[in-house]
Amino acid sequence: MPESLVPFHIHDKSLASYWGSLATGDSGQLFASGSCSGSICGLPEGLFNPAVVSSQNTDDISGLVRQMRPELARRNLSSLWWVGRGAQDPATTKVLGSLGVKQIGETPAMECPLDPWRPAPLPEGLTIETVTGRKPRSAWGNFLCLCFELGEEIAEGYALVEEKMPDAERFGYERYLARLDGEPAGVALLNMEGGVAGVYCIATLPSARGRGVGAAVTRHTMARGKTLGATAALLQATEMGEPVYRKIGFKTVFHYQNYALEA
Repeated sequence: MPESLVPFHIHDKSLASYWGSLATGDSGQLFASGSCSGSICGLPEGLFNPAVVSSQNTDDISGLVRQMRPELARRNLSSLWWVGRGAQDPATTKVLGSLGVKQIGETPAMECPLDPWRPAPLPEGLTIETVTGRKPRSAWGNFLCLCFELGEEIAEGYALVEEKMPDAERFGYERYLARLDGEPAGVALLNMEGGVAGVYCIATLPSARGRGVGAAVTRHTMARGKTLGATAALLQATEMGEPVYRKIGFKTVFHYQNYALEA
């Protein structure tokens, strides 16, 4: 694999800070055990109640499981775990397995340098705007879930999370809405962490796919990160998104190992 431009711990920190931001509202909870962290925002999908494992220290890992499991059980939720490159070790796999945290797959961690990278022109009829304000954020959250086809229950819950999130519009944390011929078509989010542009929430409404919306909002997020001082961008790729990101210039530098902790 290509050499990483970004330290592995910055990948983990970006991931943890994005998901952790969703748990800063009234019904959310944050957890920490050494260099491992977790968050529960309360939505009934493990993706929204994640843990990020950055350490091979088995005490840190088991400590995080012990913290999160009772609360997940109380709320009947599951948790998706992300084991970063610096934590990947047979001892990590063994301790997670012994605690009933099951490995379920892996996710590409990708990077792209932002110098000399340049954005491309937007497709015809496409505009991209920054979303600010409590009610617009709520509508953006609902629409994001429509783009990801997550269902009505999660869409309503995520909209409420966005509306209630404190410090929701801090420096370097920006939400974008793409419109195609004036109609909402896609979303993206920038999370600046450690001088790196974290690219999150890239999604296109199913009816608008195949028209360059996803690539355009990805490039827009990267360009904004560069404007704010980032020298590189990072993301975690879905199977659908990975070919798009490669065309833009992203390369896979490692794979997160994913585990599931059930209630």
